[in-house]
Amino acid sequence: MRLMASARYLVLGVIFVAVGAWFLSLWTQAARGFVAFDIYQYWLPNMLYGLQRVGAGGSGLLWNPFQNCGQPSFGISSTGLLYPLNLLFFGLDSDLAMRIQLVANFAIAGMAMYAFARELEAGRAAALCAALSFELGAATVQLNTWTPQVSDAYVWLPLTMLFCERTLRAPSLRNVVGLGGSIAVSLLSGSPQIMLFTYQLVALRVVFEYASRRPLPSWRRLAAITAGLALGPLIDAVQVLPGIETAADSIRGGSLDLGELHDAASLSLDFVRTSLTQRHSVFNPIILVPWVVASASWLRAATRRRAVFYTLAGALYYALAFGVSTPLFALYLKLPFGALFREPIRFTWVASFCLAALTGLGADAILRRPPSARRAVAAQLCMAAAVAAFEWLTLNRLWRVEWVLVALLAAAAVLATRSAPMRRLAGALIIAGTAANLLSFGSPGLPAAVNAVSMRQMSLQRLLPDHSIYSTYADVFTGLREKMTAQDRVHILHRLTNFALLPKIASLYQIPSIDDYEPQPSRRWAQYLVTLRTGQEMTSLNQVYFAPLDRFAPGFRKRLLDLAAVRYLIVDGTVDSHVHAVDPPLAQIAAWPDLHVVVYENRQALPRAFYVPRLTVEGDARRLLRRLAEGADDPRRSALIEAPPPSGFVGTDAGVGEGAAEFVVDEPERVVLRVQAPARGFLYLADQYHRGWTATVDRIPTPILRANHVFRAVEVPAGESMVEFRYTPASVRIGAAITIATLAGLALLAIAARRRAPPRTPSGPAGLPASSPAW
Repeated sequence: MRLMASARYLVLGVIFVAVGAWFLSLWTQAARGFVAFDIYQYWLPNMLYGLQRVGAGGSGLLWNPFQNCGQPSFGISSTGLLYPLNLLFFGLDSDLAMRIQLVANFAIAGMAMYAFARELEAGRAAALCAALSFELGAATVQLNTWTPQVSDAYVWLPLTMLFCERTLRAPSLRNVVGLGGSIAVSLLSGSPQIMLFTYQLVALRVVFEYASRRPLPSWRRLAAITAGLALGPLIDAVQVLPGIETAADSIRGGSLDLGELHDAASLSLDFVRTSLTQRHSVFNPIILVPWVVASASWLRAATRRRAVFYTLAGALYYALAFGVSTPLFALYLKLPFGALFREPIRFTWVASFCLAALTGLGADAILRRPPSARRAVAAQLCMAAAVAAFEWLTLNRLWRVEWVLVALLAAAAVLATRSAPMRRLAGALIIAGTAANLLSFGSPGLPAAVNAVSMRQMSLQRLLPDHSIYSTYADVFTGLREKMTAQDRVHILHRLTNFALLPKIASLYQIPSIDDYEPQPSRRWAQYLVTLRTGQEMTSLNQVYFAPLDRFAPGFRKRLLDLAAVRYLIVDGTVDSHVHAVDPPLAQIAAWPDLHVVVYENRQALPRAFYVPRLTVEGDARRLLRRLAEGADDPRRSALIEAPPPSGFVGTDAGVGEGAAEFVVDEPERVVLRVQAPARGFLYLADQYHRGWTATVDRIPTPILRANHVFRAVEVPAGESMVEFRYTPASVRIGAAITIATLAGLALLAIAARRRAPPRTPSGPAGLPASSPAW
């Protein structure tokens, strides 16, 4: 029996992999549509950078010195460096590893939903319907074509809910560990919004369990669920703690207002109708066959309570996707963390999961033994109502092939009341109808007769043949890196669609830059960057996320560019005209007409590190930044700080010479400078200030001061001194200790449980329980 079960799961795994590979092949071959922007602008460069850093012995994994004047690398959780499937990049070509990971995500989605549906007591055919509905449902497809960092977390949601259901039924150590482990794997992907939805759905399921059960379930179940929810972050503490620390200092460290939530990205009735009319399901979980099959989910009494829950949960999250159009959204924003994340339309991800679960329950209700003519009639009435609703939403535009699929479902409901062979045929019809509808509903590359909407209309994003686009400007970057010193940085002006000049290219070629495509830059750096680009105060994260990257705005503040040590500008030739407006003018030093790229030198740029004789206290951070951008202070003579240093010494500028600073070691997590100071004063370093850095001057610990809004300064004595900066964040050390202690504790509990377990007695092969028929 175990061998048969293993063979069955192997066959299912092959099916789910084949379905994912089929979709990926169409997706890759699609000639139209947007390129998968976040894959090539964010996720893949992060993977390649991590691969480089591991090859360099790990230097640069904690701190990335090449983006945004330096910033945490590992501490930005959305990089997801520890996600297990990223290990593929160590043994395979990067493009192949990426494609295998995307196919694996489809397969994990299918297998996890199949197991979850079986936990809900669905038969094998019904569970397969649920699995296909989730694997090729709107959310899984959209997230996989958007970026793996989000889909990596989403595809484990069914497994988390499986262990939630099991723990509610039997609060054992094994189920608690299963719940915590599934959450831990999801957390490693680095998608906090998916994790918030996961925790919310588990909490709603527990509340529903206690509200709908009489007598009340044992409080032991609640304790077990709570332990499982806590276990996941404890296992991942090595990543979670640095992530919390970095997020708290970032522009995402607090609640968002409606403008920042981007409420325009919400559902509307017109959008729903348009998407269904065009068979465009990217942000709309409603697909005809799953929708129709799910309508029968309430028919089986044994699973009706669960069907009610997933119906209510799906409806709730679907309503929340309409944003401010519904009063529910205003209530949601008052919940803990309710206003942390953008785009209400993303609530449809949970609705899509719930629809897949209901599809499994609906198929099981139709195919359930013993056969019942009354149930067949009830199922057909439910289907008719679901088709009528779909017809109304699509303005009476059901396709001929869809009428055929609906007829097959109606026939399956009748056949399910007949003999066992007929029930198997009914199951096959429902599976085939589900698969056919999902594989043709807005899939790229299908004939126009089946697929009436293009990739562009669906907003799905296509893959490039490979990532050789990153080498387009290899000669430019290699030549510039040889010309640059440790005192220099670059700034890149590029068109958004020019992936060869993407901001993260700086990491791949190890060129220090002030740019990045990063959702969690520090708030201080974001304020500095917005003022640099526009001359305005930052009031919304939209000024960072939607800033033009191909031009200097009218309020551009060159003083801030100089202060950040930007000596070279790499400019897309198609936007070159914007550079000529800079005063004083920049000097063109190289051009590649065939590549449409020009390099300029900013000869007024300040060095990255230099001696300043004094500090000037400016207590208001806003005035300080405005003073840096517009004031008359000489940055070579004074650095601005917001509070007096602990020593009380602020220096003097009376007849003090310039001094000198020379880089001795310039590594990502360790920087050593030799300073020649004509008098007691300060070393200024135009690298981002961060609490994880420590400094010593001649091996004596010295406080690092936040200078010039976002950079660093340390006090130095007169004469020659050696200043060493080290990045050793306590959050990583503490997190690693918690992770090790948690895993050790789980191992000890497992050993103790094994010793306490009674000896196993031989038993015959277990048959399928009566409530879980094959079909």
